[in-house]
Amino acid sequence: MKKIGHIGFWVVVILTASVFPIHAQTINARFTTTAYVWEQQEIDSSRADHFRFYQLAQLSIGRLGLSNLSFHSYVQFSNDFAEKAVDDPRWWIYNCYFDLKNVANAIDIGLGRQRIYAGVGYGTVDGLQLQYRLKDYFKLKFYIGALAPLEKSAEIRDFKSDNLTFGFHLTTNKLKKVRLGLSYARQSVEAIQYRSPGQFTGSFRLEHPIAAWQKELIGLDVSSQMTAKLRLNGRLDFNLQAENVRRGELGARYQFNRNWEIGVDYIYRTPYIDQNSIFSVFEINPNQELALQGRYRWNDLQFFLTAANVILKDDSNLRLGFGCSWKSIYFGYNRRSGYGGESDGLTFNFSYPVLPKLNLTLGSNFASYKLSEFAKDKDQAIAGVLGVDYSPTKNLTLQAEGQVLNNKIFSHDVRFFFRGSYALFQRL
Repeated sequence: MKKIGHIGFWVVVILTASVFPIHAQTINARFTTTAYVWEQQEIDSSRADHFRFYQLAQLSIGRLGLSNLSFHSYVQFSNDFAEKAVDDPRWWIYNCYFDLKNVANAIDIGLGRQRIYAGVGYGTVDGLQLQYRLKDYFKLKFYIGALAPLEKSAEIRDFKSDNLTFGFHLTTNKLKKVRLGLSYARQSVEAIQYRSPGQFTGSFRLEHPIAAWQKELIGLDVSSQMTAKLRLNGRLDFNLQAENVRRGELGARYQFNRNWEIGVDYIYRTPYIDQNSIFSVFEINPNQELALQGRYRWNDLQFFLTAANVILKDDSNLRLGFGCSWKSIYFGYNRRSGYGGESDGLTFNFSYPVLPKLNLTLGSNFASYKLSEFAKDKDQAIAGVLGVDYSPTKNLTLQAEGQVLNNKIFSHDVRFFFRGSYALFQRL
């Protein structure tokens, strides 16, 4: 793979899919061009200018010789033309895979780079994903492959035991009013070996190379529509390496009527550090969160309320939020206090259709905060946004937005954002 070049390999895959023998072939594509320009003027008079360009392409080709065979890809290119940034220009290949659906009316097969959602198993994998359905009794999803790199995503990791992830997710709806899921995930990634000892690791990492075994999890997820108004859900993720509960959730949603709904959630979580990470040497303490959400509608008015308290080992963090919307206007207030500092924030957004295809947006955010309880005074930050959306045709959308920010670090931060998106559907 290293000899032919990673970008060239992906180009060959995409071109191969595009010239595959066709029978009433269908093509869905979306091309998005984005430019983000900003100028930062710091309090000390230093200045930075940026002009970052993004090009995204999503492509799906159906009926590749078979009516149930398709190809999917999502690629992004980025570069800063004003300031040289690390790793510029950058390529991201989010997915690039072939999908064969409904083989023998029971099996779906995905081959290539694809996103995995399978209970405790998730991530982007270069490999194979199988999904088997036994009528409406159960569904089994299995995957195996190498994790895609986070930074140099155009590369492919060597497929070997040190770079291997696999797992499954088994779900069933046959229990009365209950959806039950059982999942397992094991992941290995060849770790970076440290060449010099650290303050906490001494010489251990030098004498004993870091293992590739990164994580091993097992999970149980449950959801139930108990009545027409009451919905319950639960989840338990267990870390087999550390032998502790990584995450536990219990939640309930009750809808009194179409205008009034309330929800309660309890979450227990242990901050997760990969087993082969240098940070695994530090002490990790679990935390708990109790949250309440409410929504009420009265004619064109909607009211939102959120409250949550996070309980840490020696501290806590309280979050409160209130919002109100009326047609195209939204106003919100939020407060944070406790661990992590204190802040009060106001949000305002307004959207107005100037013409049938032209929409104007206006927004503002204000925050008064201090990052530590020992800070004497609060600092302020204010931001403003003015934007327009224009859709001259059903396939083309244009968006432009101006942004201004002022805080204790930047005397002004002016930004301009532009995005144009074109979508097409073609049957050959």
